[in-house]
Amino acid sequence: MERFELDAVCNDGSPVVYYYSAATRADLTHVWVVHQQGGGWCWSESTCADRVRKTPWYTSSRHSAKTYSPHPGSVLDTKGTRFAGAHAVYLRYCTSDGYIGDTDAGGLRFRGRRAVSALFDALHTRHGLGAELAPRVLYSGCSAGARGVMHNLNYVHAQLQALAGENASVVGLLDSALYIDLPTLGHPAATRLSEQAKGVVSYLNASVDPHCAAVLAERWQCLIGEYAIGARTLIAPLIVHAFQFDSFQLTTDLPIDPVTPRQLRALPALARFVSTFRNRTREVLVSLAGSAGVAVLSPACYRHCNTNGAGFSGEYGTVGGISLASVVDGFGFGAAEPPFLLEECSGFACGVCADADPRWL
Repeated sequence: MERFELDAVCNDGSPVVYYYSAATRADLTHVWVVHQQGGGWCWSESTCADRVRKTPWYTSSRHSAKTYSPHPGSVLDTKGTRFAGAHAVYLRYCTSDGYIGDTDAGGLRFRGRRAVSALFDALHTRHGLGAELAPRVLYSGCSAGARGVMHNLNYVHAQLQALAGENASVVGLLDSALYIDLPTLGHPAATRLSEQAKGVVSYLNASVDPHCAAVLAERWQCLIGEYAIGARTLIAPLIVHAFQFDSFQLTTDLPIDPVTPRQLRALPALARFVSTFRNRTREVLVSLAGSAGVAVLSPACYRHCNTNGAGFSGEYGTVGGISLASVVDGFGFGAAEPPFLLEECSGFACGVCADADPRWL
């Protein structure tokens, strides 16, 4: 995939970049797979300054490579699906704002929302998005990239129809974006996710989707998947992928990394927290069952993100033998009804991708 620059900036003022490869199949010139890189966010002057110091690759494009090769089996490199060989786009993350900020603060620039808008404009003007009748876009992301999809899906839906006509369609793929609003447990350095979201809204001037803001009581709730996804604030068809023991949130909320069965047996408070987290995750997903235009795949695994690697195509993270790639293929690009696949099993990380790390024994 070849690198291109956008008319939008990273935290340090360097241009946001994306990588693109054209469709390789004549019957897929109208199909686009757009994937956003993840990588956390910051929410205050101190956390943003720390981010520049500790993870500068998430704040600048100055050292980004000229090409990008997606992992085999990932959402951008599948085999045997209806979207294998479509246009592929990878948006590199360098705005630190979950693709929703729109301000300058602390000597940094936060233009995530503008980066997404500029990307789809560039795909239209440079690469022909909309030149074909009825373009079909899979708008995907992992972690902060998926929260960026959640933040921008309604905007992108409207932008695509303005660029390419009312027959243009988009399906959102939210991989590991289902933040659950729980207090942290014994983690002195942790900030509760709801407090982070409030900081993104105020400090980074988040461009909160107006439809979501009209549905939920507080604007910051639009940045928390438990609320924004659970309240069905997204208009376009949607695929929700959530690990029932999401490792990112558990290690954010808890003072240990990784969480292991041995620790859960030794620390009842920890076990209760993990159980509450799983139950709250499942409650949100169960509330989506039967919803028109919403597909769900939820393995009972201690992992985070499934679109970036071979797990997407079924190496791990299947439910009943069905992979996330299969869900995208059938529901996103076929005529299948939206599946509801919630893995049922007992115990921590009891799914088919249970970790065999010897530390767990």
